[in-house]
Amino acid sequence: MKNIFSLDTISKKLLFILMSVAIVSTVIVTLVFSAYELTSAKREQVQSLQSLSDMLSPNITAAVLFDDQETIKELIKPVLLRSDILSINVTNIENQVLGQLFATNVSKDTLSNNENLTNITTPLTLDNQDYGYLTIIADDSYIEERIAFYIKFLLFLLLSTFAVSLFLSLFLQRKFLSPILYLADTADKITTSHDYSLRAKQHSKDEIGQLATCFNSMLDTIEQRESVLESQVKSRTEELENANIQLHEFAYQDGLTNLPNRRYFIKSYNPCLKSTTCILR
Repeated sequence: MKNIFSLDTISKKLLFILMSVAIVSTVIVTLVFSAYELTSAKREQVQSLQSLSDMLSPNITAAVLFDDQETIKELIKPVLLRSDILSINVTNIENQVLGQLFATNVSKDTLSNNENLTNITTPLTLDNQDYGYLTIIADDSYIEERIAFYIKFLLFLLLSTFAVSLFLSLFLQRKFLSPILYLADTADKITTSHDYSLRAKQHSKDEIGQLATCFNSMLDTIEQRESVLESQVKSRTEELENANIQLHEFAYQDGLTNLPNRRYFIKSYNPCLKSTTCILR
């Protein structure tokens, strides 16, 4: 297990670099989009509540003019069907409550204890004269739903990015590393066999192709030196053999007459002197 995660080969190192760049880039983009989505979700909620309030205000203003509280309640009751709205109330210019409704399981105490609320207040005006206020209070459930959906989308995006990055990394790894691995395999064969006549093929014209060319040039130089060295060794060996022959001749022949000298006769007839039978040649 330890060897699997160890970066002991160039293939694993390249795969690690490509995957790291892809994952870090995806995480950065995800964080940026998450911040943007959170901000935009809050802004969209406020705009949506403001649009709803502006749509209701003309009819509610007319009901306030006639102090028709039943009509006010009928107008504001459908608003609570929206899940994020907790309370809606209508007051006159003296801040007297003309109509107030709460969502299910919501009370004034609940609203007072909750700090993460959005409050939209719209004046009820007619002919540039204020007659009251329409107030809508909403929680962050709308934003939470958006964020939950966005988190699922981001998880799917991260997994998809990881899978695509892994596939592309493996593909690019084989495409870009095959010339380097080929050079390494050729160098290993030369080291094992000591055959300097082997050459590496140039698969591309980039830096790796230049490396293959330099590698072959180095092999040419080594092969030439090997050939010269072998020739020199062979020549020196022949010189030594000739020198030994000459030394042998000088040891047993006279240098002036080229006739066998006394040492030759001693070496040749010494065994005969020790033996009872000897045939002179």
